[in-house]
Amino acid sequence: MGHTASVSYAHDALGWTNSVDAQYSNSVQTAIINYNQSGYAFGFNTARNLQRRWRLNLGARVGRSNIDGFGNSESRLSSFNASMSTNKFSFTGTYSKTSGNALQLGNGLTLTPIPGQVLLPNLVVLYGGTSYSVGGGFHPNRRLTVTGDFVNARYSTNNVLSISDNLLRRYDLKLEYRFRQMMLLGGYSHVTQGVGATFNTPATFDYFYVGVSRHFDIF
Repeated sequence: MGHTASVSYAHDALGWTNSVDAQYSNSVQTAIINYNQSGYAFGFNTARNLQRRWRLNLGARVGRSNIDGFGNSESRLSSFNASMSTNKFSFTGTYSKTSGNALQLGNGLTLTPIPGQVLLPNLVVLYGGTSYSVGGGFHPNRRLTVTGDFVNARYSTNNVLSISDNLLRRYDLKLEYRFRQMMLLGGYSHVTQGVGATFNTPATFDYFYVGVSRHFDIF
């Protein structure tokens, strides 16, 4: 048995378009084992038109969920984003942070509790990480679009038996050019990835691609 509730509010003030929202959920399990699951989240967004047709958007969100009963589990998330755009240019940026605990099973990390499972200390995993990204786009005319982005994520897991520290870093550059019903697509990606307790020289991969496509009307 459970219930959810949400509320949102939007209002323009001093040239800014503002909105806030909140969600809450709660459920109770009693058939096999007794536990209570609940969570909440809050969000805020604001936007404003600047000079020379630029538009600024800002947002933030925080949330938390937990399970109480057979075994305690908790996860937390916070994220922030910002963007600026105009007819020819766009820029974006995001940041997020997460943390919590779970059970390590054969299919990955699973929130506790697990009906019928014995909560052994060596199965409890603490996890957490941060990530951020930046990106931009250039659209000088209706035919040409150039975009690029950079993503960096660092996350780790930790229990009584092992520690894993992981890294993912990637940047991409993509170009699209449209001519009548044809499109030329090209790009480059660079990926750096390291997985394990320690890594001094993470693996790196480089990708180049180019392609041409055309639209046909069969009928």
